[in-house]
Amino acid sequence: MRTIFRNRPLPVAVIVAALSLGCLVAEGPAAVAQDGDAQPSAAETADPPAEAEGQPAGETVDDDPVGRELLAEYEKRRTTWAESMVTLRDAQIRFHNGGEETEEQYRQIVREQLTVARSRYDELLEQVVKMLQYNPNGGDFLKSFLAQTVAHRGHVDWYENLAKPVEMLEEFLSERVDSEFHSIAGRAQVVAGNFEQASRHLQLALQTEKPLDCDLRLLGTLDRLAAAWNAEQERLASDPDDLPLVEIETTRGKMLIELYEDQAPNTVANFIQLVDQGFYDELPFYQVVDHLFAMTGDPYGDGSGDSGHHIADEADHPDARSPLRGSLVMAKLPVPGDPQGRTVDDSASSQFMILLLPLELPAGKYTTFGRVIEGLPAVSYFTRLDPTKKTDKNEVKMPPDRILTAKVVRKRDHDYEVKYVEE
Repeated sequence: MRTIFRNRPLPVAVIVAALSLGCLVAEGPAAVAQDGDAQPSAAETADPPAEAEGQPAGETVDDDPVGRELLAEYEKRRTTWAESMVTLRDAQIRFHNGGEETEEQYRQIVREQLTVARSRYDELLEQVVKMLQYNPNGGDFLKSFLAQTVAHRGHVDWYENLAKPVEMLEEFLSERVDSEFHSIAGRAQVVAGNFEQASRHLQLALQTEKPLDCDLRLLGTLDRLAAAWNAEQERLASDPDDLPLVEIETTRGKMLIELYEDQAPNTVANFIQLVDQGFYDELPFYQVVDHLFAMTGDPYGDGSGDSGHHIADEADHPDARSPLRGSLVMAKLPVPGDPQGRTVDDSASSQFMILLLPLELPAGKYTTFGRVIEGLPAVSYFTRLDPTKKTDKNEVKMPPDRILTAKVVRKRDHDYEVKYVEE
């Protein structure tokens, strides 16, 4: 018989603090929730009934070797995740109490631990899924953990490894799911390439008075996104193993970028040259829009700047890459006063977007020149800013996240000479 896992919950405040890891490296001091800031809910602290699913009263994990192994691994992963949170909290306490670390040393510790903590949280989520697959009635605290994870990750646009959790959560919630859940589930399934499931969720997500623009956009372009996603999987499978790599360290952690030199050679050469020159160091992500993109590469930080040179579009390459989640896409100058939002041909320079969700772009107009292969959750936590929107006079404006450093960690053995558009 399969065990009902006895409650090993993480207090709500700890879960929220850990899921909100990004706030720890904002430009100003940030508070971190402590274990005692909130008490676990009754649903999290109460042991599930032993009689569930025919489970005999008194059945424990000790009677079930498989359950015992699953629980032991859960405890191990929960402990390692908690250790990374303790390291973050200790660094913050030392900094605010005037410890030996400088502000920059403190921020470096936090950035390094953010990456570790997010990775360990992913491992913990994976184990929770395994435990609930083994016994769907094995513990309410596991379902609560799953529900909080799905809600939070949908809110911040962190969709990696979320497809299975949303499937399980829908089964657990049954008729109690709402349009907000279906919106998150639809986005998660789009990112995972499960387009039939995505279609069902997105249609249900629209059954509300104020559907999200991203849900309307995804559902309206779903067939084309599916074709683009499938084509991109074939390209990824045949990509050579020597494509250039660039490491970008941001205020939320590190990212590793793979560059599509074979499909966008001049764009990649331009990007590598700017990285080598240190052009991107300290530049802000001045526009970060929910469910769309994070944009950087402007030395002025308002969307008006560039490198002083422009390059030709390469989006018409016969094997042009698809703009999916995590893709790097060159930004271009808008046509002045154009009501349709069109852009000037061959006007790309230094600004680029990192896509938070797949995006259908006008064919042959925007060059996709790379993708994030590690560290994409860091982008999910970037502070949302939109300079195109008016703000209230008394509204507090948060500082943007920034690229701290960018460096080329691998490139092919040839000169990366850039061909500029004649001005």
